[in-house]
Amino acid sequence: SQGTIKKGITSRSSGKVPLINVYLDRSGSCSNYPDKTRDAENAIATLNKYMKQGKLLINLYYASTDVFQDRKEAEKLGGGMDSDPVIDHIKATKPDNVIILTDSDSNYGY
Repeated sequence: SQGTIKKGITSRSSGKVPLINVYLDRSGSCSNYPDKTRDAENAIATLNKYMKQGKLLINLYYASTDVFQDRKEAEKLGGGMDSDPVIDHIKATKPDNVIILTDSDSNYGY
């Protein structure tokens, strides 16, 4: 994962709308405790306002032991959040920016 995580970039000067992959932790430590994710969901709602204004594009994913587009699929597996599938997904999809919303109960190690 060395070199994968870096400061975000902006595309305003080129007129391009930046694409942001948002990863919401739905592992057992988050999905079983809704209070932990309330702020994350509020942040996503704020991002959606900017998306409606055409200022950015968001792809929302749910993470646990893998990366899912369906929240319920991620929550079924419970367990901890595994960072390797998230990093692999980022490399495969090549977004302009990434936001990972987690309670830090994961194997990030960096």
